[in-house]
Amino acid sequence: MYKKLISILLLMAAPAGFAETESKQQTPASVEQVQVQMLVYRVDEAGTAPWFSRILVAENMMRLDEPVAGDEPVGSYTLYELDTSTLYNVDLEGPTVLMIKPTPDAETDIGENIHIETRETIESDDKSGLQLVKRHLFANGEQCLEITTTGGEQLQLARTALNQLYATLAKQHAVTLANTPPEFVSSCDIAIHVKETDFRYGKGLMMQSQQKGESEQLVDFSDKELVPVSLFKLPEDAKIITPEQLGPLR
Repeated sequence: MYKKLISILLLMAAPAGFAETESKQQTPASVEQVQVQMLVYRVDEAGTAPWFSRILVAENMMRLDEPVAGDEPVGSYTLYELDTSTLYNVDLEGPTVLMIKPTPDAETDIGENIHIETRETIESDDKSGLQLVKRHLFANGEQCLEITTTGGEQLQLARTALNQLYATLAKQHAVTLANTPPEFVSSCDIAIHVKETDFRYGKGLMMQSQQKGESEQLVDFSDKELVPVSLFKLPEDAKIITPEQLGPLR
């Protein structure tokens, strides 16, 4: 069942430093660098060609590139500032930066009548010795999301940052859904994006996920990767806008 995961599992089970013996990206010594944790997922969506998503996490900043070709990002990207929970969506065509500050906590009744349930199955991989956990998320009896995670503490920095990002997005999503007609809101949407924000990374490193019309698979990772500091900076000539300004700009 887990043949596609074996090579990654073996790297995770190896002694510390094993995965960093060769740098995937050669950077000139004159370029200022920063150490990050890296995750790369292959994403398969119904009706589209597979693409790759890369996540880079430093101590106080996260960068998300979708899509990625080889080691290079293609097009725009998103930065997430961990200290302030602020998102910066960078559109290189402008260039413009959509700055989204965290939504204040607001009382909504979104999801109050939804019964959410999680189930787990624990298995061990014979070759790597690592524990694998298959987790299922249900809303009102319907399976919304199925993931496979490791049972350990791999890439804790990246996992913590991703949980924080999902929690930040959940507040905005809850406000949006509260103002959306009920017939356009699904129980699974609420369960995944509002209620269970730490489902993917709260108990381990997500290696596979499957939901309606979409699947993800971890294809590369690094606990200690050196990348240029410039990857975490906004374009100098970019125009910064806020969601409130989008109406007049259309």
